Amino acid sequence: MKILQIHNEYLIRGGEDTILENEKTILEKKGHKVLQLIRKNKKEIKSIFDWIVVLKNLSHSNKSIKILDKYFKINKLPDIVHIHNIFPLWTYSIFDYFKKKKIPMVLTLHNYRLLIDRVKISNNDYEKFGLFKNSKILTFLISKIFNKNKIKLTYISKFICHTNFQKKLYAKYKIHNKKIIIKENSLQVKKKYKSWEKRKDKIIFIGRLSKEKGLLTLLKAWKIWGNEAPILEIIGDGQEKKKLISFKNKNNLNKVLFLGKLSYEKVQKKIENSKLIIVPSEWFEPFGLIITEALSKGTPVAVSYIGTLPDLIVKYKHGFYFKCNDEFSLFQKVKKAWNKKGYLKKLSNNAKNTNKIFSHQKNYDYLMSIYNEIKK
Repeated sequence: MKILQIHNEYLIRGGEDTILENEKTILEKKGHKVLQLIRKNKKEIKSIFDWIVVLKNLSHSNKSIKILDKYFKINKLPDIVHIHNIFPLWTYSIFDYFKKKKIPMVLTLHNYRLLIDRVKISNNDYEKFGLFKNSKILTFLISKIFNKNKIKLTYISKFICHTNFQKKLYAKYKIHNKKIIIKENSLQVKKKYKSWEKRKDKIIFIGRLSKEKGLLTLLKAWKIWGNEAPILEIIGDGQEKKKLISFKNKNNLNKVLFLGKLSYEKVQKKIENSKLIIVPSEWFEPFGLIITEALSKGTPVAVSYIGTLPDLIVKYKHGFYFKCNDEFSLFQKVKKAWNKKGYLKKLSNNAKNTNKIFSHQKNYDYLMSIYNEIKK
């Protein structure tokens, strides 16, 4: 089968990009031909003028059509188009394009951009859907423009969600819930379990340094903990980095270390060498890829009680949770777990016993069942 993957890569790579590459690898290993058309913000949006052009074409992009026309003058049409992200460069215009070509489309819902225009800005949970540039007003305006041609979502054959929580949100706001299916992600990592005794007495955070990820709450918890706190390594980059480092320096948080962006291999070693990963997110994470990576290494996880995160913890019994956006709860729960003899080691053993979850074969079988169904 010939599959075309379409994606819009943000300035800072994240879980969406990892999932895209994982699925490409899985399909190619099974003998399928996988092509990719990826537009990147860092290449196309370099100035304020570029942003003005993007915003002007946010509901429909003629440039996207030209890119596709040029591509298919050289390449044959695929059997399936699997779309991962269309914001802000591709836009809804590509749905029109492939509809006219009679090519079935699958759209993975990695975020909530397709529904946030239906959420009232006064809703207490508005920020939890993920804000554009940390602004409610900007998010409201852009989402209205971006989703202007929402009728074109009817051209999509199937929508993929990662969790039941995410599916319920889309169903609540009436986004073609009859076409939505749940498919969890698999991992392209070696399931390496380092013995508990050989691990370092460190706690880590891995991810984008943005407001919705809850880093400021995490640092406030370390401030409460004081000098008795263990070392906390923060791995990643993002727009909140300067603000977070300023808070660390102002409050003399010497146990907090910012390591910046590390290579994939180094991140995996950090996971298997650590005794706890903290996910303090303050938005509705569509999946939480870091949790599955922790499972693969037998590393316990502490998460905010929000969205689908606590469900993953309860299901696999390899971690614990604390109140969202509450530094006192985070401090109390993490300190208790850290000081309780044998507790984290027990959670690590629970994680080891889940080594058959999120298998590549399971992911492949599900993908093919979707593709074969919409090809009929």
